[in-house]
Amino acid sequence: MRGFLSLVLAGCSVAALAAQQPQPSTRGTLWIRVDQSARLIINRETVGLVDRLRVVSVPLGPHVVRVESFGDIDAALEQTVVVSSDQPVPVTFNLGSRVEQLRQARTLAARASRNERAAASIARFSVKVTDTETGLERAGQDNGSRISWTSAVAFCESLVLGGADDWRLPTVEQLEALLASVASRVMEENWNGEFWYAVPGVRASHTRFWSSSRATTASTFTDPITRREIRRPSTLGAFSVGFGFTEGATRILHSDVETTTGAGSALCVRP
Repeated sequence: MRGFLSLVLAGCSVAALAAQQPQPSTRGTLWIRVDQSARLIINRETVGLVDRLRVVSVPLGPHVVRVESFGDIDAALEQTVVVSSDQPVPVTFNLGSRVEQLRQARTLAARASRNERAAASIARFSVKVTDTETGLERAGQDNGSRISWTSAVAFCESLVLGGADDWRLPTVEQLEALLASVASRVMEENWNGEFWYAVPGVRASHTRFWSSSRATTASTFTDPITRREIRRPSTLGAFSVGFGFTEGATRILHSDVETTTGAGSALCVRP
């Protein structure tokens, strides 16, 4: 009997000792450091924000840690780490450096795009034509689209072609004289398939061109094709001259300087 009790007491002592022993940990911690505030995601679940340092308790095992920036630049960095004990596991992200790299790349891309457009513009307007009768030089093409008079003026003033930067819109009288000089020819198709009285050496995308002339008082002019006398309006605006089919419409239009409806394109001249 005494032996039996001794065994029972010994078993209880062993169980008590086992209960007093520390149990193996099933969790660990991640010490996550970033060089700028970021959104923290662990195993595809958003944990919250991290600003410089955040300590997160996680189960033992592998974890995918991801940080994302917020603001004008979308950047993200990701690491896979293994937590195998209760010892802290440091995880460091240089997210600010990545954001700065992407910002610089965006700036360079924008600059390259501007340079490409500028190069395309230079290539497009690499040809100029000299009018032997008037001495005027014309750009070999118009600007390529219908624009307002204000935009047409700005386009010609900013044009650099053939080493010259003093390009401008022609006056309405110069456009009238140009139209009269080509109106006896057979019409041709322009870039958009529209028929117009083609100006030698000029490739146009439209058949109506803005002039630099503006009207503040009423006056008259003669249509070079119909020879009809037309009274210019008294409202402030600018004139454009049509080189295509008019079908009874006024060949010389007076329009608001900001309109693009029925507007013309810019065919720059100098001097």
